[in-house]
Amino acid sequence: MSPVLQFPAFSFNNTPFYVEAGIGVSLIDETQFAGKNISTHYQFEDRIGLVADFGHTNVALRVIHYSNAGFKEPNPGLNFLTLSVARRF
Repeated sequence: MSPVLQFPAFSFNNTPFYVEAGIGVSLIDETQFAGKNISTHYQFEDRIGLVADFGHTNVALRVIHYSNAGFKEPNPGLNFLTLSVARRF
């Protein structure tokens, strides 16, 4: 569960771009992920992204970080770079 705020950033070729940011919590099924021991099922999620709004289609590039905030060791954290395309209909 992560509330995300989106702010207008700039426009390029009549396409508006938005910056988004959010902080929340996540529940992970396994404490082993991608060969890493992340210690706890509960993780904090931080995200920041750039979204291009093409009308009915949005393209977003996001960096998402998961960490248990040091509540239990080890706490290697997980970082993801995501590219998404969403279409409204």
